[in-house]
Amino acid sequence: MTVQQTMSLGVLVQRVMANPMGFVETILQQILDQLARDGVFADSDTPPESLVATALGGRLARMVAADGPVEHEMLIGRNSTFAAAVGACDCWGQDGKCPLCEGAGTPGWVLPDQQLFTTYVYPAVKTISKHQKENGDV
Repeated sequence: MTVQQTMSLGVLVQRVMANPMGFVETILQQILDQLARDGVFADSDTPPESLVATALGGRLARMVAADGPVEHEMLIGRNSTFAAAVGACDCWGQDGKCPLCEGAGTPGWVLPDQQLFTTYVYPAVKTISKHQKENGDV
């Protein structure tokens, strides 16, 4: 990947992160327009949005079925590990019906696991501190 491609990718990621739903809506609209031009919707009484949603849902289901369970379990484990590293519940305090924290489990909810904190959080804190000192932000 060239420097120009890396910079372009960085700009794209910034734009997506600034308004992820807007980005998704733009892409979906482009897909709908292309499919309409290709006549995909001509023989169907189903609204185009439903056809696209069904196709995307089917694609996601195939992805999960193909290699998703292993990936999903890995992500669940990673989430639990990082939550423990910062003293959060696995739901991160975002589930008011969570049987463990009832929505209170944000970072710092319980004492972080010291070994996990040292492994996963401390290096980031150290990097931020170093950056602040180098830039006079302290």
